[in-house]
Amino acid sequence: AQACQQAGWGVQAQAPVQLLARLERLPAQELKFRDARNGNGVTTATMQPFKADLEIRRGNELLWSRGTQNYPPTLLFLGEGETVQQAVTKWERPHQDFFTSLHLPPRIPRHDGPTKPGYSLFRSGTWEDVSLPASKPAPAAGQPPIAPPRR
Repeated sequence: AQACQQAGWGVQAQAPVQLLARLERLPAQELKFRDARNGNGVTTATMQPFKADLEIRRGNELLWSRGTQNYPPTLLFLGEGETVQQAVTKWERPHQDFFTSLHLPPRIPRHDGPTKPGYSLFRSGTWEDVSLPASKPAPAAGQPPIAPPRR
């Protein structure tokens, strides 16, 4: 709720737009590591990763999402006397600051209605949506944006 308020969102218990946060443990996975020093054989370790997701939804419609999953690095360094399984187990924990370090968007442009998705501009300290009629393509990279209609 605090991150929502910092992004400028109002928080209501029964709002039509909902923020869903999930932290779950995935099924165990078998990981294989090759010894880079001498190339002798493959060592197997087991890990049960954590997955964190944050979604903003209106009913069943997904408006915005971010997620993360934990895995050991592809190059695993072992301490003296440490086994591959012990090194992998160190990475078997949830990403603690995922939810607190995530920046929610101050607004999410609509993708419905008579116009197709356009783009948003930050102009004069506020966000402006620029909607494109269905027949007009978005400006090419490096081209100046289409001016929003005057109101």
